[in-house]
Amino acid sequence: MKRYFCFFLAVLITAMSIIFYCPFNIYANDAFTISKNSTEKTGLSADEAQKAIDANADIKGKDGVTMLLYTPSDSYNYTLKSGAFVAHLSDSQAKAMLMSKKSFQQYVVLCSSLISNGTVFRGFLKTVGIATTGDSNALTNIVDKFTCNYNYLDSINYDEDTQTITMDNTSVDKLREEIKKYYYNSIGLIEQKSNGTVNSIIDSSDFRACFEYEEDYASVFGFKNYKYCLKTRSGFYYFFNDLPDYIYVSNDSNNDRFLPSYNNWDEVAWRFRTLKSDGSFGYFQPVKEDTVIRYDYTLKVNVSDMYFWYTPNKSDWVLHPDWNNRYSTRCVLYSKDEVSLKFWSSYSALYNYLHGDQNAYLSSTIEKTGEDITFSIKDMNENLGNKMDALIDSINSGKGNMSADELQNAIDKGIEDLNKNTEDIKDNTEEMNNKLDSILEALNTQNETLLEILGVTKKISDTVDDIDDTANFNTVISLCGTVFLAIQSAILYGQNTLKDDNNNTAPQSLASNNDDVILYASGGGTSLDYRGGIFGHFPFSVIYHLYDWLKVLQTQPKCPEFSYNYGYLIGKKDDENCIITFDLSQYEDWRKTISSFMKLSFTLAVAVGTYKKFKGGDVT
Repeated sequence: MKRYFCFFLAVLITAMSIIFYCPFNIYANDAFTISKNSTEKTGLSADEAQKAIDANADIKGKDGVTMLLYTPSDSYNYTLKSGAFVAHLSDSQAKAMLMSKKSFQQYVVLCSSLISNGTVFRGFLKTVGIATTGDSNALTNIVDKFTCNYNYLDSINYDEDTQTITMDNTSVDKLREEIKKYYYNSIGLIEQKSNGTVNSIIDSSDFRACFEYEEDYASVFGFKNYKYCLKTRSGFYYFFNDLPDYIYVSNDSNNDRFLPSYNNWDEVAWRFRTLKSDGSFGYFQPVKEDTVIRYDYTLKVNVSDMYFWYTPNKSDWVLHPDWNNRYSTRCVLYSKDEVSLKFWSSYSALYNYLHGDQNAYLSSTIEKTGEDITFSIKDMNENLGNKMDALIDSINSGKGNMSADELQNAIDKGIEDLNKNTEDIKDNTEEMNNKLDSILEALNTQNETLLEILGVTKKISDTVDDIDDTANFNTVISLCGTVFLAIQSAILYGQNTLKDDNNNTAPQSLASNNDDVILYASGGGTSLDYRGGIFGHFPFSVIYHLYDWLKVLQTQPKCPEFSYNYGYLIGKKDDENCIITFDLSQYEDWRKTISSFMKLSFTLAVAVGTYKKFKGGDVT
């Protein structure tokens, strides 16, 4: 029976050892550990961040804190979790997080306060220059662009005390350009960038060469006040101020298509057409003779028969007359403030914009450059999302009867009104504060009356105490207890806890030196340590010395890292370049595996020894 029991005990110990210590996951996909602690600014290189993503595993900091959970699905692969906050990230978003110069907790705060809160992020984008509905593709796309670019993450800061979000002007300009590019592509709007200012054209030597006499040049010097100028390579300058409401590229292959000669007739050009708010159509052409300057006066052209065309493949503007199919030349745009000129890729795109329901609109703020933006979450109206949805719905319903300028003004004014959502609240708050001040003043008066009543009661109590000044048995017992506690404190803690009549110091608290056990006496005060009394002196202190020695072994196992300074051998002991650091942390996985086998071996040895001991044999 004894042998059976010993055999069963050995098997049980062996099984438990295998369950608890054997590294079953030695071939599993372990967590990827980055080179930074979770509390540090991450700022990984692109190579290390990509390796972390390619590992397809949880991502941990060097301090062992899990920063990202690997949770693959159809729409995301990583989960950011901190307390109750949870956010799902794609591979690109997770990589941007690891490359950003923010710590794990800073990223969590930024993500929870801005990125993951749709209403807050829409309010932030409002300051950038775009209003979106809560379910718009534009919002989703911008969030992806923002979270997949570590430069944006680095440039934005959130102050938890003031609940204010700020972003520097360099990143704001880049974000605005990205938003414009996406938005224009989504609605079929094309932007023709300005090549310079109109003033630079007037001052150029090429333009001056158009005139033989100084008087002729001086007579057109005022052209620098025009908003736009289209210049051709052949020295044709067209100055103008007013634009039609809408410009679009025609797709009429019978009347509005030709092959320009300047490109060996390889590219198809389509004529620009215009649409006014009254519904009338026209052409985009230099219709005023007195605003056209030509270098070659021998070239006889009828300005009213010349039109501007567009080559979609090359994005070129072309000037071409109907009456001369061989004559065509490319144009370059100049504007007074280097403002770009926008037109629609087709009439279909223009019609959808005017008559369809858009889920996002750009304000004129999107054109600003060189300014930081600040957005206060604390001052944001809770109904901002609903108000923005209502604004976009109202624009969708009324834009069919507006000109281009009227529509843009309506968008700008609507977004500007959203910024004023706290004024009424502020006025109501001031009125409420005045009422509360009056109530508090009345309460203070009542409190003073109550304090006077309590003062009389205290005087009566003090008078009774003065009358009862004879010592009784309870007083003696209390005195003895106080003296005994004082002797105990003097022996155990080396402190005098008796209070003199003139000493108003509160009784001290009693505390154990053990970090896990702290004892406090009533009354608060300074903590008392056993080492200050008899147990702080030899030989009674031996037990604490042993405790301190054993605490040296109380540490988490890890591969060591140590340094060796060979500088003192060559007279450079203070030179940091002479310090060699041996970091064995790269062998941490090996250490864990070997440690597991050592624990298993030890347990097996104990099991075999126990079996032999109970069996009655020699353990060795």
